[in-house]
Amino acid sequence: MSKLICFSLLFGLSSWAFAQKTADDLLQEASFYFQRNQLDKGLSLLDEALEADPNHQEALATRIYLKALVTDEFEQVIADCRTASQLEMNGSPQGVYLEVGDMLIENQRFDRAVELMDLAIGLFPDMADLYVVRGDAWEEQDDHQKAAVDYRHALALQADYEYALLQLADAQFHLDSADQALVTIDRLLEVFPASHYGYDTRSNFYAELGEHEKALADNQKALDLADSRESLAYYHGKRAFLYDDLDRAEEACLHAQKARLLGDQSAYMLLGRACPVEQVKSIELKPGSRLSYVVTQPDGFQYPFEAEIKEFGPQRIAFGWTMEGEDRKRSGELSMDGEAIQSAYQQFNYFSDGEQVELSDQTSVWVSKQVFLSLLNDNPTKIDTGSGAKAFQMIETGRHLLELGDDGKLAEAPILQVQSQDGTETLWILNDLNNPLIVAMDLGWKIQLIRAQ
Repeated sequence: MSKLICFSLLFGLSSWAFAQKTADDLLQEASFYFQRNQLDKGLSLLDEALEADPNHQEALATRIYLKALVTDEFEQVIADCRTASQLEMNGSPQGVYLEVGDMLIENQRFDRAVELMDLAIGLFPDMADLYVVRGDAWEEQDDHQKAAVDYRHALALQADYEYALLQLADAQFHLDSADQALVTIDRLLEVFPASHYGYDTRSNFYAELGEHEKALADNQKALDLADSRESLAYYHGKRAFLYDDLDRAEEACLHAQKARLLGDQSAYMLLGRACPVEQVKSIELKPGSRLSYVVTQPDGFQYPFEAEIKEFGPQRIAFGWTMEGEDRKRSGELSMDGEAIQSAYQQFNYFSDGEQVELSDQTSVWVSKQVFLSLLNDNPTKIDTGSGAKAFQMIETGRHLLELGDDGKLAEAPILQVQSQDGTETLWILNDLNNPLIVAMDLGWKIQLIRAQ
């Protein structure tokens, strides 16, 4: 084989390999610009990626998302949805319309959601979900009449559609048709007798109508049927408000506390009003003490994090920890030496199952005394929570509400609220040099101390 032919073959193969990578490379480059908020440059690269490979699903999904939310190029969104529908990107031809419609509603682009659903319903007139999404868009705009029409369309196509029945009842109630709304909920509960959503909705209606005993009865059924920690927390919070409306402070306090322990803060305002609260100077800790936190992920999922203290002193803090996530329970152990307790500015905030971690240049659950004193004196203070060092400064002092001791009494402890200068991270720290405990934190995900025993 001549060198010329060999070179030609190699050149052809390398060109082919380069062409195969082009869309992926352009998408990766676009992502680089999106991360730096250079939207126009990123979108231009996305367009190039889709010119290279019109069926590149990740590039197509990214362009749909961005152009639907941050540009006026909705015709391009509709064209891309047609392509995605033909590719059955979301599991069915209708899937992309449903997902983009929900996304538009979530981001308060209600007119665009209606426009997209009009198109989708024209293409798939027998798809009940499309009418429901359009109904939700109308409902968010308080056009309850149009919403009710769409929910009825969905139910004509699928009579046992639980969510459509719930939404129709809500629209009817807003249209001052309480009797019709109750009939719709009764119909739902006949078909779905274990629907805690149905009982909760009817409880809301009764509460609005001033029939609090009926509202409490349905709320109890919702509690009995609740199938998740989040639902239980929410229904306890609702029950607290119902009791508060009836001036039954002791019961309101009980359920507000239950809601808070389960991670729902909706009844938080009731705690100070309905419950006796002790003012304390600090939170006393010793070996055997337990700290109970609730972690909230960016998507709203919540789970408990607990630390049991094994050693607590100026030269060493050690604790065992457990947390129960979406899939399973995890546990481990962590200790900090005197140097970390005294002066570390880096935080250890991400735990792995089975780890036994010993820290000498990081703290976890606490900040160091040096960091605390600097913040207390209102100085810009370097803290690295895991995303790189940032300057933090005290915003204000305040008090943190939690349950103290085995009897679960409510108490308020003094705290410092500190925030990074870029405004992206906030910590709430116990105002005690000898125990600068982090009682809450917001790093995009959140954690809050709810009980110390």
